[in-house]
Amino acid sequence: MKNNFRFCLLLSSLSLVIACGETGENVDPDNSGGSMSTGGSMSSGGMNAGGSSDSSGGGPDGGDQDCAAWDLEYDIEGDFEIAGTTGGLGDTNKTVGPGSLSVRVPNQDGAPAEGSSVIMSYSLPQMFEVSGVITDVVASVDGGECGTGEGSLSITGETATLEFSSCATERAPADENDNEWGPADAQSTEPGCWQNYKSQGEVDCQGGALVCRFGNLDEGINEQDEIWSQAMNSLNFAEDFSSLTMEKAPVPNAQPSSTYLGLTGTLKMRTCVAEVPNCSP
Repeated sequence: MKNNFRFCLLLSSLSLVIACGETGENVDPDNSGGSMSTGGSMSSGGMNAGGSSDSSGGGPDGGDQDCAAWDLEYDIEGDFEIAGTTGGLGDTNKTVGPGSLSVRVPNQDGAPAEGSSVIMSYSLPQMFEVSGVITDVVASVDGGECGTGEGSLSITGETATLEFSSCATERAPADENDNEWGPADAQSTEPGCWQNYKSQGEVDCQGGALVCRFGNLDEGINEQDEIWSQAMNSLNFAEDFSSLTMEKAPVPNAQPSSTYLGLTGTLKMRTCVAEVPNCSP
């Protein structure tokens, strides 16, 4: 059985949200109030309506000012693209998910603020069919107590952007048509990578011998179990952090195709983190 990824590679996985240290209560996104202040954080009124949240009871005395950080959990969907397959048989764009993404950001005056931020967890199930090839995989990241994918959150005017640090892999894709860039090439120890990015599940090739051969697949079930260091594009947040977007980033794949993933998300809840562990090297 082949164990490499072909034109059906997907990005998702069951991932556990692990809070660092002592946390306050989770707050559902039902309240409203607050807007962006000029000091690089949101006003203490909280996040606005529309899938966002207000919060209370965060720290030891019940105030958000006592939070060391915020864990922002988003319901996400992926925009998954497959391109460059043999004869275009597997080229497609699919909406995948739903999944979840948890981002840890600094606190200032009871609101998310600028500064060092990390990914705590990520999970995106993906199931679709193209030309008789059924993909059913989950991509995931478990950042542990310290998180992964280090970056810097900046707040300017009506936008907030989390730009990740460097994530240079052993070999970068030569160009957008590089069909030979696979998980073995996407290995790195640099801090901006989403480390231990997993893609697990199966691809069921029912399209016949010709389709399966073009897709570098065995006929029937092909198990998928890959792990690599994923470089992601910046996360762009709405002014009140109620939503996020990410432009498509290349995802490692075995020939004969190239794969890309973009993200959209809506804030589900934010959690006050009362104490963050010292994760310095």
